[in-house]
Amino acid sequence: MIDSLVKKRRALSLNSKLKEQVYLLAFGIYVAFNFLAGTMYIVLVPSNIIRIGQLVGVLIAVIKIFFFDIYDDKKEVLLISILGLFLWVCSLNAEVMDLFYYYVLVVAARGVDFRRILRLFIGIISVGTVVVIVSAKLGIIIGLTNSRDGATAIRYALGFVYTTDFAARIFYLLLTYVTFRKFKLLFSEYIIAISMVAFVYIVTDTKLDTLLMLLIIMVALFKKYITKALIIMKAKVINILTVLSILGIIGLTYLYDKTNILLVIINKVLTRRLEFGHAAFTKYNVTLFGQEVVQNGNGGIHKGYFEYFYIDSSYLRILMMNGFVIFVIVLIFLLSLSSNFINKKMYSLEIMLLFVLLSSLIDQHLIEISFNIIFIAFFANTKFFEEGSDSEIE
Repeated sequence: MIDSLVKKRRALSLNSKLKEQVYLLAFGIYVAFNFLAGTMYIVLVPSNIIRIGQLVGVLIAVIKIFFFDIYDDKKEVLLISILGLFLWVCSLNAEVMDLFYYYVLVVAARGVDFRRILRLFIGIISVGTVVVIVSAKLGIIIGLTNSRDGATAIRYALGFVYTTDFAARIFYLLLTYVTFRKFKLLFSEYIIAISMVAFVYIVTDTKLDTLLMLLIIMVALFKKYITKALIIMKAKVINILTVLSILGIIGLTYLYDKTNILLVIINKVLTRRLEFGHAAFTKYNVTLFGQEVVQNGNGGIHKGYFEYFYIDSSYLRILMMNGFVIFVIVLIFLLSLSSNFINKKMYSLEIMLLFVLLSSLIDQHLIEISFNIIFIAFFANTKFFEEGSDSEIE
């Protein structure tokens, strides 16, 4: 009988390891190709290859869901299936599949150690970023440059599709690494982090991402006090502030009027994001189930004159492109994830989520998995990040 139990435990252990390996393979392939799509390698690599690569990653994740994961609750299976089908349809309507693919990888992450996922992500993005920068400097791919209107400073994208994309890439990489370290850094790591901030500011002249990166360092320095603040506020207050922030940026965008001095100042600080977001409301109505929103951003190469129109705020993008229903579902998901982190005392993950939510007010990377991977934690094994009782937190 004892031998039988030992064999079962070994079988379960082997199955668990195999499940993780299958998922990490899927995740790694998808992230790598998603990352590639944000670099000037898109000039050399056919878009079909990138799409096929991402699809391969998603299909391997689906194999993990159907052949390795065990679901005891039929209602949960039904809910996951219906929600997946709904996201698929709305993504097809928007003609952008990022949200659906991300959903598949979230579901497939069930039981996988989130630390291993973070480690793989950091490895892929770090190596990928170095390769892209070196490729741009060697002339293998194009290194785009630009400058702001009326400014003399040159901004460098160093092989990425745009300067702000490069800055966001470094911001999310730093955030992921610091989260992996549970916001407890060594002196040498602080030096490296500060060097990254300086590098991003000098090369890209991107103020918003620079400020966010500085804030990450400050939070790491004062993690104890930040954690105590989260404990005092509790999930309810944090969720209320989250909803107010998201609805606030959408409301300001909708109400934007170039004759309103206050809104004009806010628009200038946000580098015209309110102005172009307002144009989205003017050109398109909010739909229930998504629509294609044709956009022309500054990223990549443009032949001849083009009229710039791009929605930067992630929340507004989801609302306009994926529809009102998906927007509500995503909002509920964000609040549920935040509540779970707070209730289980996973304060490092909660801080990471708050940084992602804050950044997504002004950038479009919320559902791009090669930037933000915090949603993977919803089903993944995050026990390592539990920080004990509130009274034990120093």
